[in-house]
Amino acid sequence: MYHGKYEANAKGQRNPVRENQPARKKAPAAPKKRKKTLGTKIFYTCYVLMLLAAAVGIWYGHGLLTDFLMDFEASQPDTKCQEVFDRYFADPDWNEVYSLLDPAVLGPITQEEFAMYMENTVEGRELTYTKTSAGLTGGRKYILRLDGENLGTFTLMNSVTNELEIPDWKLDAVEVFVTAKEYTTVMADYGNKVTVNGMVLNEDHAIRTTSTVAEEYLPEGMIGPRTITYYVDGLLNAPEVTITDAAGNAVEMIYDAATQTYTQIPADAPAQIPEKAAKFVEEATKSYCRFMVNAGSEGQLKKYFDGSSETYKTIIRSDDRWLQDYKTYNFGVPTFTDYCSYTEDFFSVRIAMDLLVTRKNNTVKTFSVDSTYFVRAEGNDWIVTEMTNVDVAKVLTEVRLTYKQENKVLSTQMISTEAASLQTPDVTVPQGKVFSGWFTQSVDEVGNTTYTRMFQPDENGAVQLPTGYTLEPMVLYALFEEAK
Repeated sequence: MYHGKYEANAKGQRNPVRENQPARKKAPAAPKKRKKTLGTKIFYTCYVLMLLAAAVGIWYGHGLLTDFLMDFEASQPDTKCQEVFDRYFADPDWNEVYSLLDPAVLGPITQEEFAMYMENTVEGRELTYTKTSAGLTGGRKYILRLDGENLGTFTLMNSVTNELEIPDWKLDAVEVFVTAKEYTTVMADYGNKVTVNGMVLNEDHAIRTTSTVAEEYLPEGMIGPRTITYYVDGLLNAPEVTITDAAGNAVEMIYDAATQTYTQIPADAPAQIPEKAAKFVEEATKSYCRFMVNAGSEGQLKKYFDGSSETYKTIIRSDDRWLQDYKTYNFGVPTFTDYCSYTEDFFSVRIAMDLLVTRKNNTVKTFSVDSTYFVRAEGNDWIVTEMTNVDVAKVLTEVRLTYKQENKVLSTQMISTEAASLQTPDVTVPQGKVFSGWFTQSVDEVGNTTYTRMFQPDENGAVQLPTGYTLEPMVLYALFEEAK
């Protein structure tokens, strides 16, 4: 059936038909949802795990890198030197610093001396440091500065030799500049204990000793009054001196600031001879006088004088009696001097007493005794072992002479101040020079050194001293000059 230009719709109405109009397409159907497969689940699980692993790896690597950078920074010498400075010198424990120093450089300086010196030096002042050249050592060197003055140094060295490893800079050496310029002289009785800054002095420090002629008459092992003078230099701190006797009691001293000398105060007065001992010596002298004028016997003499002694034998063998005959005699008043007790059982004393003899022609002859007796206890009494007219109280002095060449000690000796000659040690003369002699050295306040020639020995090293010359303690230096 021909519809023409109109097409009937469902209700019988006609709709116009447009020419060349495409046919209508049907709307696509909605896609159907697919169910997730096992493979997809595994994929996404692995993907998430990989992301987590990457995150953990980045976090861990960042930590390692941070630690590495921190270690690297800490290993740098500029960082390490600050650490060392803070550890030892920012608030220093000088006893600990002492343990870091070279003992060969310290010499006799004790830990207590060093700590006291450094505390006194640094107290109230600012301690800093600055970098300096370490030369060819490969290390890093820093100067300790105290208010602009150099106090010391410390050096760091890298303990790692592998260039691919992180350097490890460690403290290698510490040096502290100390000025040991303090000194003192101490004179004390022999046998007393002398300490300077806690150091006990011994005979190596002695520069002068005194004794008396009396020791020539004493039994072996017994000594008379002695003094010993010590000299100590190279002290870090102002000297603190103590003297104690054999019982440990402190001994009083006097101090001379001009010479920096401490001297033990002597006894206020010489010891006095006990009355019983004085009476014995007086009776011994009277017995001797009687024998010398034929008024006494050998038996009476032997009551007071040791019969085995040379003194007794000399008296009885003497043919030079004072008188062979007399009318009367009497004694003057004795005087006692130079009493000295060596032990509880031995002493010496000098007695002066006159014997006045009236001869048969009624003239008076005076004989004087002025002798020193050495007396030993024997039982409840005494006995004379020696009698001499020698001045046994005369002081004998020895002084120390030390010979040096280029600060090396060639010889040191104690020698009498009354010596007539010296024997000096041999010296090694440098090539092209000649020996100029032995000189003393002095340094003024600004550090200028002056040498004074004291001795010019002969070719055998002997020195003849002028008459009346008195030796003093000296350190003598060998000096040389260019050969002509």
